[in-house]
Amino acid sequence: MLVTRGLKIVVALCIAGLAGLYGIQNLFNIGEAHGFVSLMLSQQERPAYPSGLIPPIGSAAIAWAILAIIILTELAAAMCALIGAWSMFQNRNASDEFSRSKHMAMLGAGLGVLIWFGYFQVIGGAGLQMWQAQAGQGPMTGSFQYAVLCFLALIFLAQAEPENI
Repeated sequence: MLVTRGLKIVVALCIAGLAGLYGIQNLFNIGEAHGFVSLMLSQQERPAYPSGLIPPIGSAAIAWAILAIIILTELAAAMCALIGAWSMFQNRNASDEFSRSKHMAMLGAGLGVLIWFGYFQVIGGAGLQMWQAQAGQGPMTGSFQYAVLCFLALIFLAQAEPENI
C-alpha cells in the first residue's frame, strides 16, 4: 500500500515538473513562443488543406492572449500537481485521507490533458492544421506524448490503492 502511494506521489511530482518546466521555458523564451503561436494562428504553411474551418488570425494581441492561456494553464497544472503531491505525502499513512487527497494531483494531470490534447492536438492540430507546418510537426509529436503521459497519470492516480502493496 505504501509503495503504491509513494509511486502516486512521484507521478504527481513528475506531472508538476513536466508542466512547470514547459511553463517556465515558455516564459524564458517568450518572444519565440509568441512567434510560434503567431505562425500557427496565421496558418501560412498549409499546403495539404489550404482552407480551413478556423480562419487565419494575424492579430498579435490574440496571439499574446492565447500564449498567456497556454502558459497559465501549464503553471496551473504544475501547481495543482505539486499541491496534490504534498497533500498525498502528508496523508500517505491513512487510506481514506490519502484517497481524498489525490484530487489536486488528478486536476493537475487533467489540466495537462487539456493543454496537450485539447489545446495542441484538437485546436492546434485539427482546427488550425498545425501538423502541416514544418514548425508545428515537432510540437504535434511532443504534445501527443505529453497528453498520453498525463492521461495515463490521471488513470493511475484515480485508481484505488490495493490493500497489500
